[in-house]
Amino acid sequence: MIHIVQQSCLEKIRTDARHFSPAYTSASALLREEFSFQIALYSDRERPEKVYFRDESSLPTCIYMVKQVAVSWPHYRNDPDPNYLLDEPGLLPDCLIPMDETRCFILNDRVTVLWIAVKANFAGHHQIRFRFYCDEDEQETCFHLQVLPHPLPRQWFTVCTQIHSDCILSSRQIPVFSNLHWELLEKYFSFAAIHGTTDLLTPLFSLNQPDRLEQNTVQLIDLSVEGERYSFHFDRFDSWIMLARKN
Repeated sequence: MIHIVQQSCLEKIRTDARHFSPAYTSASALLREEFSFQIALYSDRERPEKVYFRDESSLPTCIYMVKQVAVSWPHYRNDPDPNYLLDEPGLLPDCLIPMDETRCFILNDRVTVLWIAVKANFAGHHQIRFRFYCDEDEQETCFHLQVLPHPLPRQWFTVCTQIHSDCILSSRQIPVFSNLHWELLEKYFSFAAIHGTTDLLTPLFSLNQPDRLEQNTVQLIDLSVEGERYSFHFDRFDSWIMLARKN
């Protein structure tokens, strides 16, 4: 039998979780706001389960798989803060992976978590409903969302973010400032803008690092030295600015 629990988007649900906060079944949102919640699934069976689901919601949704990432150093040993989720290395939820398929897997006694992002495009009372199928087991979840007839105010404050383009290179194994690199940067810029980022820290120069810690150099200003003459080239900087303004 599969078990399904609806949780707030603020909950950090680990793969070994068995105790959950009270079921989160209703909320309100402003018109044109993006509202999110989570659906946790786990099974009593020892074998892995393939679960199919169908979205029957009255508002458009985007569904993501919550991916756990390895945390090798949760905090300093002498830190007295009791609110850390981990004291030892382990896994914590972090990445949201868009789902192209209407199925997921539940691995033995592990929890699988779906992140549901709802587009509150229409005022009124709405049901965010999903049906889950696993062999002959069929279950349904329903989240009640009241969309108020007042639009979300335009963002008036500044949100500054750093996009680590060197980390994008390391994870994707692609050449520095290749066409693919710029395409990925554009996707990151667009995603950041959609989620409220208004300013980006711009890597004009890279910091010097020891050889053993050397990372991909992603500084935007090319510097060359000939004798006592310094030359600066701003082509990459201009491309970065154009990309930022585009989004």
